[in-house]
Formats: sequence, structure tokens, C-alpha cells
Amino acid sequence: MSRSNYAFSIPSSEDISFEGDELAKKLKSLQKDGQKNTWQTFLYAAAIKDHYAESENEEHKNSFSKWYRQHDLRKFFGTKSQFYKCAAAGNTIAYFAKNFPDTDEDLVYHLPTSMNALY
Repeated sequence: MSRSNYAFSIPSSEDISFEGDELAKKLKSLQKDGQKNTWQTFLYAAAIKDHYAESENEEHKNSFSKWYRQHDLRKFFGTKSQFYKCAAAGNTIAYFAKNFPDTDEDLVYHLPTSMNALY
């Protein structure tokens, strides 16, 4: 089965009309959804790293390495050290969400979205 890259084509002129507020809503929604998905990935990486990859239990460490190889996650994350950077970004997000939950500005939403900036 071939994959279509249609979702990654440039929108047509009909899709980028400045009339009304639909275009602005679409951009905000895409940005917010992208941020949430990226951050959820980082948070899962943090949980996996904490529970398995850095476990004192050698069996947990080995099961993480085997799972990482078996599911070819290197294609998505790169090396395991790159995965660990994602985990560190997840820990940063979790720290702000836990320690500044009800501030007037919701500090967590003002964090950068890139892994390198959060790492």
C-alpha cells in the first residue's frame, strides 16, 4: 500500500481566504494541536525513560532496548540519546505544569515547543 503525501501539500487559494475568521481559527487549532501532540510525545518519553531506561532493574533496561529496536523507533526519535532528550523535554513540561498550574498566564503554555529549547 502506498502512502499519500496529499496532507502535506500547500493549501489552495480557496483555503486561505482572509474573509471571516476561519483561517485564523484553523491556524490556531493546528498550532495548539501540534503543541499538545508534541508535548504528549515528550511526556510519554519521560515516563518510559524513568520507568524502564533508567531503572535499577537490569531486566527493565534490557526490555527498553529490545522494545526500541523491535519497533524501529530510531526512525522517529533517532538514537536513544535523542529519545532521552525528548524525555528531558517532557520532564520540563511536567515541572511547569505541576509547579505553576493556576497562574494567571498559564506559564506552561508559554514554554517553547521545540525539544531542543525545552531540553
